[in-house]
Amino acid sequence: MPIQTTVMVIEHDDWSVFTRDTGVKATVESSIPIPSLGIKRSVVNINASSIGEVKELMRRIKEFRQVKAMNVLDKHVSRNNVTVTLSTIRVLNNSVLELLLNNNVYYYRELITSGLEYWLVVASDLSNLIRELRERAWLRIIKNTNVNALLSNAPLTRRETQILKVAYETGYFNWPRGISLSQLASKLSISKATLAEELRSIERKLVQMELYRDNLLNQTR
Repeated sequence: MPIQTTVMVIEHDDWSVFTRDTGVKATVESSIPIPSLGIKRSVVNINASSIGEVKELMRRIKEFRQVKAMNVLDKHVSRNNVTVTLSTIRVLNNSVLELLLNNNVYYYRELITSGLEYWLVVASDLSNLIRELRERAWLRIIKNTNVNALLSNAPLTRRETQILKVAYETGYFNWPRGISLSQLASKLSISKATLAEELRSIERKLVQMELYRDNLLNQTR
């Protein structure tokens, strides 16, 4: 049986419900299961239009009985956007991630928005997992997607990540800018023209990844 990349749309009666009537989006960037301890450690990016929405979501996460710990790793606040990165420790038992592990399904990423959880997974056979999710009344939609399209969204190179990090930390993306293109090029020891080309490449990759993810979500709604 061929390997398939699949989007599963799941509805949980937990803190993700808060995103139903707000513009809050939560992306689980990494989730590491530790079966011996019965927990999973995750890194979650929260994106919202106001700090109030983020604080309310964090309050709900803390109150959720399966969350054992939560810490703020990073925070960025601008006029119309707030991004907070959290580390969480949650119970693994009876979770979706545990079901994935038990059914030999590869977990790729999870996005929480509009009260729904979008799980992107890779597997050759999802029949047992789908049956278990439906028995729990969690599964709303399941849709195969194009693995080639997924893989074509190449991550940033190490050099591009370095440039992006320096540009971000020196305030190049702030308004007004904390550093000019010429000053940033000098700091990175490259020409202004080369830096402009590198930044366009970085922006193109990031936009492609975001548009692909948005298109993926629209296909499953």
